Order: sequence, then structure tokens, then C-alpha cells
Amino acid sequence: RGLGQLGENEFIQATKANDEHLAVGFGTISWLEVIAALRKVNFPGPVNFETMGWPVDDKKIGLELAIKWWRTCEQLATKLN
Repeated sequence: RGLGQLGENEFIQATKANDEHLAVGFGTISWLEVIAALRKVNFPGPVNFETMGWPVDDKKIGLELAIKWWRTCEQLATKLN
């Protein structure tokens, strides 16, 4: 949620003070569109993103969930092309 909406036509840019640093999948970015766009330009990778912050106590499980979530997005993104 890097860009916050104050009013109907009023937006604020994220800063260190107001960026939530949410784990991938919990913010407002359309990751399916991101993956589709990376494929469209033949992006060779790798892709790096923050995986901490998943709502589980065990960080290892959180990382495993992040990887599964990303792989699912990769599969779903193929339908956007």
C-alpha cells in the first residue's frame, strides 16, 4: 500500500513513516499483472521480495507460504497473456 488515498482525489506517497512493508500478497499490488509484465519483456530474473510478515508465528512456515503463494501467482499469471 505504497500510495495511500486521503480523499476522493487526494493521494500520498509512501515514506518510511507510513509504508507498512506488508509481505507480498497482503498489499495492493496486482502481482499477477507484475508477473505477466515481467514475462512479456522476457525478464531473465531473479526477482527478490520481502517474505517476512506473513501472519504466522513460525518464520519458516511463513517463508514456505510466501514461496507457495508466488508459485501460484506464476501459474495464474499465465492466464493473463
